[in-house]
Amino acid sequence: MPALNEELRSEGREIDLLDLRWGVSRDAGLDNHAVDICMAEIRRSRASGARPYFLYLGSDRPGWIPLPRLLGEADHSAILSILGEEDDEAVRLFDELYRADANFIQPTRILRNRETFEDMQGLNWTQAEERIRSVIDAHLDRLSPDLAQRLSTPVTMQELALGLSLVDGDAERIGAMWRSEKSSLFGRMAKAKSPHDGRWRQRVERMFADKGARIENLERSGDGDKAYRAAFEQWARKVLLHASSGHDAAESAVDPTAGPAALIERKCVAPLAERLGQTTGQPLLVFGSSGCGKSIVVDQLVERMPDAIVLRPGRERQRLDGDGFARLMGSAVGDGVDQSGEASEALAALRRRLERPFSSNVLLVVDGLDECDWRDVGEAVSWIPAEPGERLTLAITTSDEGIRDAFADIFPHDAVIPLAEFDEEETRQAIESFLGADGRQLQPGQFATLFEGLGDMPAKAVATRIASTIARSLSDEDLLQPTDARLEAWVASWIEHLVDREGHGRRLAETVLALLAAARRSVAEATLFEAVRDDAAIMDWLRRSFPDGIALDTLPRTAFSRLVGSLSPLLEMTERGGELHYAFVHQALKRAVWERVGESCGQWAHERLFNLAADRIELSRTEGYEEPYSLSEIVFQAAALGTPSRERLEKQLLDPHFMAAKTGRAMLADTLAELDALRAADWLGSPVIRQYAEMIGEERHNLVRLEDASERALYLRQRVGRDFASNPLRGHFREDESVARLCFQSPRIPGVRVADAVSPRHVSTAA
Repeated sequence: MPALNEELRSEGREIDLLDLRWGVSRDAGLDNHAVDICMAEIRRSRASGARPYFLYLGSDRPGWIPLPRLLGEADHSAILSILGEEDDEAVRLFDELYRADANFIQPTRILRNRETFEDMQGLNWTQAEERIRSVIDAHLDRLSPDLAQRLSTPVTMQELALGLSLVDGDAERIGAMWRSEKSSLFGRMAKAKSPHDGRWRQRVERMFADKGARIENLERSGDGDKAYRAAFEQWARKVLLHASSGHDAAESAVDPTAGPAALIERKCVAPLAERLGQTTGQPLLVFGSSGCGKSIVVDQLVERMPDAIVLRPGRERQRLDGDGFARLMGSAVGDGVDQSGEASEALAALRRRLERPFSSNVLLVVDGLDECDWRDVGEAVSWIPAEPGERLTLAITTSDEGIRDAFADIFPHDAVIPLAEFDEEETRQAIESFLGADGRQLQPGQFATLFEGLGDMPAKAVATRIASTIARSLSDEDLLQPTDARLEAWVASWIEHLVDREGHGRRLAETVLALLAAARRSVAEATLFEAVRDDAAIMDWLRRSFPDGIALDTLPRTAFSRLVGSLSPLLEMTERGGELHYAFVHQALKRAVWERVGESCGQWAHERLFNLAADRIELSRTEGYEEPYSLSEIVFQAAALGTPSRERLEKQLLDPHFMAAKTGRAMLADTLAELDALRAADWLGSPVIRQYAEMIGEERHNLVRLEDASERALYLRQRVGRDFASNPLRGHFREDESVARLCFQSPRIPGVRVADAVSPRHVSTAA
């Protein structure tokens, strides 16, 4: 794998191998969650942003056939009835292996923890299971077909059936090999151990034949068969290279961009939808505190009104200023918006367009108006038409009191719709709905304890989602500890739940959460994994927690992927350029996590994100800095990290092409916000960083109007070349005298328009 990925890296490809055993820790195995974890990881492969490719390695041994972790009451009684006719001791053991769990809506029995059973019975789990299974196997024909299949199907077969169901009949996404043993003593012993003999292989071959795929046969004469090892290596290389070619993310029919589903429909949604449907001729502003569920309300409105256009400025790749917001809105409403000139001119043009009639009914929703870099609240509302055009309905959400007040000064009082936090009824319904989707419920005492921590509090919708996530894995015997009615307290409980109940290492859980909290917006899945895969503390946990983990040098992808699956109810996923990006569902959650993980873990997260962004930028430099995510992150992370980032950041800033990439129209709002952070950090004590910031501040009006990055780089070289000798950039921003000069009247005066200059594309070298 490492050698193959080294070859593929130059093509921008990488193979992620999900080996399912590395999702199952010792504790998870003792709690009988192994099968559930493996099946969940296969399902999650569809949400990875790429089309999964399945490898099957088979042999004459069918593998493990465990007792089901969950049994309905009727199935439990049917098995007890058969055991009672044959073996009274098997009846007693079976009744002790399973216990009733009232936290399932339908009457359900669940396997006990293996260590708990052995302590109670003084008997080895495997011996008890074998005694029970010997009776069941002899009477499968007396059980219902579905139950008989569950009790006789190896885990490998279950995984295989699920994997094949996810490739959509595409045989090109399947690689299969069968290892046959030669007629040696080893081969005869292997076949003797298999009660299924040739029937097992026939079942597997039929499954692959149904998908139009073939199984390649390799023969082995024992563990030391070098010819087999060479043949296997050749086969593996062939199928892995095939897997990595021609299966781009863009071909996938899967849409991983949807965020977590809303818990319930808020009470306010129906009357708000009715009011929007009346097209009242005035814009509406939904105001609520951060984390109260405004975006949930917008999502639920869209479910009722699927033709609505929803714009979320805070979820764009870069921070938007007034100019960027005008361009985003202009692209949504179509032609007629002049996107040239100053931000104020663009916003005025946008307002005029929104005042004109539309050809069909349009509901336009701006979710999170406060998530732009406005000069002031007046600019934030300057684009809103007093009377939207005919057939246009305009709705806006914000948690900013200044924007609300500025809006209320212009529009009638009833145009501002306050959104309250979840009330007690909505909180209960939300938790019940979340649990009910998994067929689960809580006991009255558990509900009461949960509600103690969900009283009147800010960001209650976010806390309710955390509480629901914690409640989903509780059995009726579990005791809940009371939680304070603060989001930070719920985050602390969530982390303890991830560690104690779901079996993720504390260091792994806290570092991934810290990375998500430290990121400017979102983090690519590949970046998250790269940041934690070599962490020494994580590897110490892994070696202690996993069978055979002592042999591992880096974190297996599956252990990381399982944690992301556990976090997913609180994450928003978006696909960007073929990569899956993660972010917390709300800024309030991001702030609460940051408070919880602590300064040292937070500093580590900033350092990792800074260095990974710098690595990516250095790799992409020859391609013209085509790495918007890393460009957005590197200076932001450097300012947060402080002086440890100084030397490496200076190296980037001394390249005029980097500065040119940072000052394009799409990136400029991000870049200007970074200047404030650098100023607060005293420029990291660097004259280079200070000069970089001051020059962008002086020249931003000129640079933003040069559409071509090469023109901006040329202008920056010429600008530095005409500056004082004390400018620390002069030795690096050397001019190329063979290239025509950009002729600004006075390039050092802010606000000089590029229209006063002559583009180098229209000036000869002789000029």
